[in-house]
Amino acid sequence: MIESSDAGYALLENRPNPFNPTTELPFSVGLDGPVIIRITNLLGEEVARPVAAYLEAGAYRVMFNGEWLPSGLYCYSLESGSYRASRWMILAR
Repeated sequence: MIESSDAGYALLENRPNPFNPTTELPFSVGLDGPVIIRITNLLGEEVARPVAAYLEAGAYRVMFNGEWLPSGLYCYSLESGSYRASRWMILAR
């Protein structure tokens, strides 16, 4: 699920963190264009891509369900235009 409203570029803290098994990833993009959110493990391997779409400028949030992943530390990153940002989240069972 992706919801939107107006804002500039930002990747915000996931809620809740730690999570089990779902968490919300809030972000915003400043210009219309392709947006990718990747989730990687500590080895840098991509384990999920909850967003890979052309989005209009605005604020969004996407729910991520990690029920199939093992407990651990994961990095989630946002790429849109020249903007890049990353944050960490903990999946705790």
